[in-house]
Amino acid sequence: MKNEIINTQLKITSWNNTTVHFQDLTNAGKRGKVCKEISINIYALNRTCQGQAFCDIALNMKNPLGGLWDFEKINDYNEALLFSEDVQKSDDNNISVRVFHNEQKGVRVAPASFETLCIGNDLYSAQFDYEDFSFSDLTDMNNMPKTINSGTNKVSFKKLHKFIKENTAMLNDSKITYWNAVNIIKEECSIRTHSYCAMD
Repeated sequence: MKNEIINTQLKITSWNNTTVHFQDLTNAGKRGKVCKEISINIYALNRTCQGQAFCDIALNMKNPLGGLWDFEKINDYNEALLFSEDVQKSDDNNISVRVFHNEQKGVRVAPASFETLCIGNDLYSAQFDYEDFSFSDLTDMNNMPKTINSGTNKVSFKKLHKFIKENTAMLNDSKITYWNAVNIIKEECSIRTHSYCAMD
């Protein structure tokens, strides 16, 4: 099960208590900057429950400020780095710990303040993420037509998001069909799309 926590400086994503991913948001959305990342994978070598192995480690590690670590309450990248260093010390014959470091271009990372935009009516639905989007035709459940980002767009997604916010009422009108909405976005925002049927 995926769990996600976002504060102003850090995004924390965990899966089934066996993997936790930290992403520094200090430079999110900024061109020419990078966002550092840390991924921690915990494997229980001699246990049937990996989640319990992770919990055992987290509950028994003391942080430098005193008390016990709680990765869900880590506030920034420096604390995440200390946490990862402490987790590595728990690697033994029963538990295998792997820590990976990476960087993403800041402009490619959604700032903490970004909110996914959703539009639609009884005929279609659409969702706009930081650098992606998708449309679904709700009238054809046999073929399930969908339209997504072509992956070749060079236009500013900030302009796309601005257009959606300014025209939400029009795009949510009950008369707007799936193809109406797709074509409006393509024409008004110069967006390239790829359409397909999910049932193919």
